[in-house]
Amino acid sequence: MEKKGKKRSINTTDYNRDEVKSARISGEEYVSHGKKVVEAKKTGNDCSCRLQCFQKIKEENRITILSSFLDLENKNHQDLHLQRLIESKPIQRRRPRIVSDEGGTRKQINGSFKFHVMNGDTRVMVCRKAFLSLHAVSQKRVFRLAALLLKGETPKDKRGLNPNPKKMSDTVRNNIQQHIESFPVKTTHYSGKEVKYLDGKLDVKQMHTLSEDKYQNTNVSYKYYLKYYNENFRYRFGRPQIDVCSTCEELTTKLKSTHLAGIVKRATESELVVHKRRSQKFYKSLKQTEQLCKENPHVAGIVFDFMQNPPLPHIPVQEIFYLRQLWVNCFCVHNLKSHHSCLYVYHEGVAKKGANEVCSFLLDYITHCVSKDVTDLYLYSDGCVGQNKNHSMIRMCLGLVQNKMLQNIVHCYPVRGHSFLPCDRDFGLFKKNIKKCDRIYTPKEYVSLLVHSKSNVTVKMVETEDILDFNIWWPRFFKKNCVAIECVGRDTPRDCKVNFTPSSFKEFRYSAARPGVVEACPFIGGLVTYTFPLAQPNINNHFSMTIPKAYPAGKVPINRLKLQDIQKVVKYVVGDTETLSFYEDILSWPTTVEVEDE
Repeated sequence: MEKKGKKRSINTTDYNRDEVKSARISGEEYVSHGKKVVEAKKTGNDCSCRLQCFQKIKEENRITILSSFLDLENKNHQDLHLQRLIESKPIQRRRPRIVSDEGGTRKQINGSFKFHVMNGDTRVMVCRKAFLSLHAVSQKRVFRLAALLLKGETPKDKRGLNPNPKKMSDTVRNNIQQHIESFPVKTTHYSGKEVKYLDGKLDVKQMHTLSEDKYQNTNVSYKYYLKYYNENFRYRFGRPQIDVCSTCEELTTKLKSTHLAGIVKRATESELVVHKRRSQKFYKSLKQTEQLCKENPHVAGIVFDFMQNPPLPHIPVQEIFYLRQLWVNCFCVHNLKSHHSCLYVYHEGVAKKGANEVCSFLLDYITHCVSKDVTDLYLYSDGCVGQNKNHSMIRMCLGLVQNKMLQNIVHCYPVRGHSFLPCDRDFGLFKKNIKKCDRIYTPKEYVSLLVHSKSNVTVKMVETEDILDFNIWWPRFFKKNCVAIECVGRDTPRDCKVNFTPSSFKEFRYSAARPGVVEACPFIGGLVTYTFPLAQPNINNHFSMTIPKAYPAGKVPINRLKLQDIQKVVKYVVGDTETLSFYEDILSWPTTVEVEDE
């Protein structure tokens, strides 16, 4: 039996006492607790009695008698086997007789016994000395079995059953249980399983001290308290929650209210359960896709997201805190099968951070990094409207299946506030490596840090001409809005007709079997599905994936006030000629006077 501790696993089968106990039962050689070597059991010497017991039994049968006896599971089974071979009979002639056993203890014989052994399938009577020798047991053990036989009782091993004087009473254990449960706990927001946390100001030492103050009549050591805590609770301490779902926080706060009526409280609890189950569907789908990618070479799954923007220059100067900085954008595409990450890095003067950029990066990744054997593609991302969940993204997926690059595409979006993705784990590694460096001046230095943050990562420097204008491309081939096929007709009231609004759905399905048609579900894996024909008439006759450039000028204007602030910190920049020329080029960048929303 294994007991899981906080830091290690305890395997009781490796204990020395268990090894000695097992060796004694099976008759193997072992080292006793007193460090003495006890030899393996074997058949004893010939009894040399007038019955000639050893002559009745062949040598191979003697070995079989001992081995079959030692192969029994435990001592209770062995004792029961020996007792069945002992037969009691009435005493024919009574006389005072005292016999001493091997230990010198004098015992009074109150019965007469016959001893037998199994010679193959035959039960053969032998003398007591031969019985002891053939089974390699002591006379004390046989006396005990004979005495139980006279009483009509079966043998039972009672060794080690005495109560442990150091064992804590149930009352003390219940007090510890109730005391630990009295501390408020919080659960993780992003996790496949529920993980509970105690307040970061606490530790087990403080909890034990508080327990001593509360239960002054009981004396529980810190060592025992810690052991009980690790075996029964193992709560973690002080991990603060970040980016908590607003719906979860609102409903949880509402449930804590003491003025909430019973009916309202039950309705709130049900609403919270439904909300959490819907949020878990996204993570279940993610795990199923990951498993499917490993089993089927024709299926691929990718997760994509933008990382929090690191600044340029990144230097420990106090003045930087009050100035606008140049932001570096990092777009990550995570492969669910190989867990390889592909990063697209550029600064805000190269491109923006919108739908055109996301669609351009995905098209580049699918074209160059996804195998040609893949027919089904699963996409996972958060529901940011300006980047991942918009008309351009949906039309790009329709264009991929229309152009027969893929047969099926499924795009899933999480419930808002429950969007922790594998990309976020990669970002944690990247940020950890970036924090180790106190001075970063160019995007190439960020690229060098990102490459060494993870074993399987590829970084691509983005140029302005790499960004395609999907916002201009898709209206030529697809409609912006339409009514679901399920709602077409006069039988459906006008208020019940469902129009194509991407923000209302969590899952989109595209298929080459139905080009120009998207199936949308309000919830992932939901039973309700709406079908929207978005293709323009006669799309097959003039469809093309030739997409114009998003920035024909070759540069994206930067806010004029930001360039003025960058000019103030150029004096802190040190490096080679390439670093200095980078900032000279930035300062000559085209500007815009629009007020940026920071």
